[in-house]
Amino acid sequence: MRAFIGLEVNSQLQQELISWQNEAEVILGERWRMTRPHNFHMTLRFLGQLEESALLGIQQDLPDWFADLSSFEVPCESIVGLPGQDQTRVLALRFTNTLPLQSMVDAVYRGLKPYGFGKAEYGFLPHITLARHKSQPLKSFELPPGLQWPENLPGWLEVKTLSLFLSESHEDGVYYRRLFQLTLPSY
Repeated sequence: MRAFIGLEVNSQLQQELISWQNEAEVILGERWRMTRPHNFHMTLRFLGQLEESALLGIQQDLPDWFADLSSFEVPCESIVGLPGQDQTRVLALRFTNTLPLQSMVDAVYRGLKPYGFGKAEYGFLPHITLARHKSQPLKSFELPPGLQWPENLPGWLEVKTLSLFLSESHEDGVYYRRLFQLTLPSY
């Protein structure tokens, strides 16, 4: 089973992301596929293919990894093209890597160590994917005017829960199904 640990998107931010997508779809055209709102999330650590026993172990251990962490908010920064400047395949809303967010990521890495996971190959870049280019990555892509994150949208990710997700392929695309959710104490 393909799995990852991530953060779900609160309803206010989800509406803001949908609003951005509606504008972007007109500007970008049909060569881009918008992320479905039910799949909006911020990945903390991709786990890949795991046996059911490993998933159950991680699910059982997860609450201990975050015993000292409370809920918090993370502000957005800007729309970025990923994976980098020389190639763009994804448009995403980038977030500030705040101390509580990085503490959460560090706790995930520490907790996964007994399961044979090290640090992620590319490090942690807090973002939510909004659109994917349908064909080859674009070289020297510049964000068209009108696709920056609107200044009048606050763009805050409310981190109140942490989830273990399964990535499941269906005829009409990929769906991320929550296998387990941990609620953080309020701040």
